This record gives sequence, structure tokens and C-alpha cells, in this order.
Amino acid sequence: MIFVNSMSDLFHESVSDTFIDQVFAVMGNVFCSMDAPHVFQVLTKRPERMRHYLSSPETLQRVTIAMKKMGLDLMGENSPPQWPL
Repeated sequence: MIFVNSMSDLFHESVSDTFIDQVFAVMGNVFCSMDAPHVFQVLTKRPERMRHYLSSPETLQRVTIAMKKMGLDLMGENSPPQWPL
């Protein structure tokens, strides 16, 4: 299990959506590229922002773009990976 940003809050108001997109891009890349995917734990004191972020129809597209910009492997797929949510 990987505890993402254990000493901070990923959904704090000072954290940009772009940075959150990058974090989820790395998590998604690791999840899709491992035979035994890792489990990521994201805790927050701001569940409203997390709910809004994860339920936004644009989030998957932004994370996919972040993966491409960061040079992360999409495993040769033309479509974004399925979210395990």
C-alpha cells in the first residue's frame, strides 16, 4: 500500500488541479503497468473537493493528458485506461 502525501492534503485549496492530475497520472500508470497493481491510499480533510474532482467528467481526460505530457506509458492503448474506482 502506498500512502500518497502522508504529511499533507492532496485536496487542500492551495493544491492546483493540474498537480492533482499529475499525481493521479502517476498512480494510474503504476496501476496499469503492474501485474500485481499497487494500492494507493489518499486521505483528505476536504472530501467535498475530492468528490468534485473524482466525479468531474473532465478529470479522466485531464489525467490522460498529464500522463502523455509526463511521458508515462499508456501501454500502447489508444484510449485511456479504465479507472478502478
